[in-house]
Amino acid sequence: MMLKTNHWRFSAMAALLLGLGTSACAQTKDKSPDTEDSPVILVRSGWQTSNIGDIAHTPGLLALLETHAPDAEIVLWGKDLGIGVKETLQRQFPRVSFVDGDVNPDGTFTTDALSQAFDEADLLLHGSAPAIHLNPGFQLWWKESGKPFGYYGVTLDHDTLFAQISERGPIEPETVEFLSDAAFVFFREADSLEAAQKAGIKAEIMEFAPDATFAATQQDEEKAHAWMEAHELEPDAYICIIARTRFAPYYRIRNREPNEIDRRKDAFNARYLEADMRSIREIIVRWVRETGLKVALVPEMVFEMDLHREWVFDRLPEDVKPYVAWREDYWLPDEAAALYENAVALVSMECHSPILASAVGTPAIYLTSSTETYKKQMWNDIGLSDWMFDIDEASSDDIVQTLFEMHRDPTQAQQKLAEAMKIVEERQRKSMAIVHEAAFGTEQ
Repeated sequence: MMLKTNHWRFSAMAALLLGLGTSACAQTKDKSPDTEDSPVILVRSGWQTSNIGDIAHTPGLLALLETHAPDAEIVLWGKDLGIGVKETLQRQFPRVSFVDGDVNPDGTFTTDALSQAFDEADLLLHGSAPAIHLNPGFQLWWKESGKPFGYYGVTLDHDTLFAQISERGPIEPETVEFLSDAAFVFFREADSLEAAQKAGIKAEIMEFAPDATFAATQQDEEKAHAWMEAHELEPDAYICIIARTRFAPYYRIRNREPNEIDRRKDAFNARYLEADMRSIREIIVRWVRETGLKVALVPEMVFEMDLHREWVFDRLPEDVKPYVAWREDYWLPDEAAALYENAVALVSMECHSPILASAVGTPAIYLTSSTETYKKQMWNDIGLSDWMFDIDEASSDDIVQTLFEMHRDPTQAQQKLAEAMKIVEERQRKSMAIVHEAAFGTEQ
């Protein structure tokens, strides 16, 4: 099968980032002569593996660091790098060292390796995340190390409906004090930056920098192309679609008993499930019947394969089903990116697959809802508000018309996406210069 080399993804920056993930890895354990005097950046990332967006934060940030701080030694302190994530990162980033362990509430380390990493690191860098994680490790660094720390592409959300239903209280005074001592805090959307300013957080540098996932351009083309061939998907002849519930059922994902907040979220999901899934089905039906092209129904989170089967695929008209490829198993972001790269477009109720698609040059429609966090503001901040729809307010026809415009005039869609990515890349360059300065103590 001939695969397209499309879009604008071979821009200078994209080509550089794509080149990061191809060589084999031998994990670095000791400093080489070349890095003996290099500053060490200890990266805390890898929050969970149940969402390819949460996985993609890490390769995105590592790619940015290798591009903009190639003279630093990078050590990844991952929280959850299971299901093959660690091995994939080791292949993609052979120069990065990995350290395991945690910090106990009393400030002691669970591994000698992590204790050594804290001693040797010059900067503690918190990766992109849905919240500010003030845990014992960061508290210890803040109170004892005397060395700089910073946050890259995070959300500070204590006000939205999501935060209210999740019973997030007001920002704690200790968090305000802690973040005010940070060398930098880059928020991934303007709303979080405004919330931090209102809360009285006064870090030396507080600015907007998009989620690091925008740099996660690594691709597992072999796996993606095999799946495409198995489902007879041709480049530029299919779209990708992702549905979700308003709240992810984390108690099921983590195999624990539901609490009151979980039951409240389940009730909220049930209230909107049929209407939301009907909108997704209508988009698929219109696309198939009016273009004759296919649909890849794929997950961003581990629970969405079953959701897609029961609420989307099984309820499609019989004439439409042959055109829909339902993905029945979970995957990693590098395979997802390779599939997205060859699609006409992506339509997603999730946030990070549109980011992954945009990073590899495929236009994406982001369907938000009343329970989305501040992170949806990113689409406005980079100039793609026309490609974001509130599923409670927009009709499926509004969404389909935008999708058809992307299909009819791909050049215009590519130009619009390229302009958005210029904003992303400029913010990446400026923010990474500040990260570099914090680690080196000098301007880049």
